Amino acid sequence: MLIDFANVYAKEVGFVKTYIPSEHSGLYEKYGYHYLKDIVNYGNGTDRLYVKEL
Repeated sequence: MLIDFANVYAKEVGFVKTYIPSEHSGLYEKYGYHYLKDIVNYGNGTDRLYVKEL
């Protein structure tokens, strides 16, 4: 519900995409996100970056 609420709000204020960085694989795809690329996080570890078109 929180992801859906955030995406509705983002679209209302003019965003066309949302991004989620995460260590998890297979979770956010259930909510319509697609893997974009690996990124370096604040702890110098690696996260997966997911994107969703709104």
